[in-house]
Amino acid sequence: MEGKLKPREEVIHLGRAVVRQLFKVSRSGTIAGCFVTQGTIERSAKVRVIRGGVVVYPPPDRTASLESLRRFKEDARDVREGFECGLKIAGYDDIKVDDVIEAYRIEQIQRTLDNEPSGGSKSRLNHDRRLLVRAAAFARGPDPKGQTAGGAEHQGPAA
Repeated sequence: MEGKLKPREEVIHLGRAVVRQLFKVSRSGTIAGCFVTQGTIERSAKVRVIRGGVVVYPPPDRTASLESLRRFKEDARDVREGFECGLKIAGYDDIKVDDVIEAYRIEQIQRTLDNEPSGGSKSRLNHDRRLLVRAAAFARGPDPKGQTAGGAEHQGPAA
C-alpha cells in the first residue's frame, strides 16, 4: 500500500555564492567568478539566480543546473565556503555582478501511511487500530457491566 504513495519532494539548500566578476568567453558564453559565502556549491546541484532578493532565473516551472564548475582552471566537484570559483549556468548568460547563486538539491522522500519521516509504521498501525476500537466502543455507549469504552472498569476520576 505504501508503494503506491507518491514520494514527497524536499528541497535541501546546499550553499550560496556571490558573483564578483564576469568573464565573457566567445565559445561558452558568460562565466561568473564567484565567492562562496555559505555552505558548498556542488557541480550536480540545481541552482537559482537571485538579484535584489528576487529569483530571476529559472522560471518557477523549471529548474537550472550548472554547466561547469571550476576552481583555478581545473574542474571541481564542489567548492566550500570561503573559496572562489568560476561557474557557468546551463542556458543562462544574463548574469550580473552582485547576483547571488543559490545551490540546492531536491530529494525524493518515500511517504508512509503513518506520515512520519522515521520508521515504526507497524507499531503506528497497531496504535491506530486500538484507537479505532476505542472510538467504536465509545460510539456504542456505556457498557451495562459498568465498564468504560476503553475496556477498563470505571473507577471514578483519575487522581
